[in-house]
Amino acid sequence: MTDHTAAPENATPPPDAATTSAQANTAAPKPYTGPERRSSMRLWQEKVDRRLAEGDARMTRLAADLESNTAATQAIKSDTAELVELLHSVKGAFRVLDMLASLARPLGFLAAAGASFWGLWTAIKGGGGPKL
Repeated sequence: MTDHTAAPENATPPPDAATTSAQANTAAPKPYTGPERRSSMRLWQEKVDRRLAEGDARMTRLAADLESNTAATQAIKSDTAELVELLHSVKGAFRVLDMLASLARPLGFLAAAGASFWGLWTAIKGGGGPKL
């Protein structure tokens, strides 16, 4: 018969008192709130306040630069408005010329057909071809 009360070979031994106290010491320590901590907190707060003030000054400069940039953009827009209007007019003129060109080809065929019929009519009416 085998003894069922014996521990298996790969079982971990039960924790002893020294191991338990070491685990208790590794728990998260409470934050230190002594005078040194308060001093470093004050320094940190001053640093944050200084950076916020610098950021505020930078944002003020950026806002002023943005306003001047917007004014320059509006001036350019008003200066180029006439040029844009001229380009739109030229674009419209090219559309009209394109329509005329699309009409010119069939009108050319009609003019050639009319000229050939006129030549045929004058040849028939005048008595034939040229005299030699």
